[in-house]
Amino acid sequence: CDRRLGGRNRLRGVGAEVVRSPILSGGIEKDVSALRLDAIYRSIVDEHGVMLGQAIRAVADAPDGAVLVHCTAGKDRTGLLCALVQLAIDVPLETVLDDYSRSEINLGGEWSDRMLAKVRRFRITATPELVLALTGSPRALLTETLDWLDTRYGGLPAYLTSIGVDDQAVMALRERLA
Repeated sequence: CDRRLGGRNRLRGVGAEVVRSPILSGGIEKDVSALRLDAIYRSIVDEHGVMLGQAIRAVADAPDGAVLVHCTAGKDRTGLLCALVQLAIDVPLETVLDDYSRSEINLGGEWSDRMLAKVRRFRITATPELVLALTGSPRALLTETLDWLDTRYGGLPAYLTSIGVDDQAVMALRERLA
């Protein structure tokens, strides 16, 4: 992230190329206490697919070397993007679900406590749905999102094509990551 987004650019001076794909920049909900992860994920898939596709292609097209994908917490936008990339290159679903659900464990403790403290400072009610949206990454949610994507778009390959990730990009992902 950079200062315009409220964070420090920790990659400055290391020669990294930064590619921004602002998925959900600006948010989707005026009432933060009403946030629900299933709605967030469906919004990412439906309304921000172009940016999601851009980010996936950026991973596929990156020069040799490491690729870092991140967002605020690294669990929702990043988690969904990484899940789609992994599934596109035929990583087993159970492995993808395990990887995704580890984010909740990794964010537990200090990071989650700080996020919930911010909510309390703004006098926002920390409903169970909001706590889950801020700190959770339950495998059931990703499973439901992928099932919904299958029903709505006719499967992952059709969805990827609809957001501009063609067979050539999937092959590039395989070569890079498999």
